[in-house]
Amino acid sequence: MKKISLLKIIFLCIIFSSASFAANSKYELLDKIIAFVEKEVVTEKELEKELTKIMHALKDKKNSLNQQEIKKEALNNLISTKIINQYAITLGINTSIEELIFLLKIFLKIII
Repeated sequence: MKKISLLKIIFLCIIFSSASFAANSKYELLDKIIAFVEKEVVTEKELEKELTKIMHALKDKKNSLNQQEIKKEALNNLISTKIINQYAITLGINTSIEELIFLLKIFLKIII
C-alpha cells in the first residue's frame, strides 16, 4: 500500500515539475488587445494596419498631425467601423465592400 502511495507522489511530482517547466518557458506574443468594442476587440495588428493606411494617405500631403494624433485617429476609425458593422448586423443589413465604397463616395460628394 505504501509503495503505491509513494509511486503516486513521485508521479505527481514529475507532472507538476514538467508543468512548472512549461510555464516558465518562453512564449511568443501573437497579438495584443487595444480596445473592447461591444462584442469585439481591436487588436494591435489591426491598429498597425490602419496606421499604415493613414500614413500612406498622408504621405503626399503636408500635415501637421503628430504621430500620437494619427494613432488616435486610426483607433477611432477602427472603433467606429466595428460599431457600424455590429449595428448593421443587428439590423440585418448585409452589404459588400463595393456598395459601401459607392455610398461613401456619394456621401462625400454631398458634404463637400
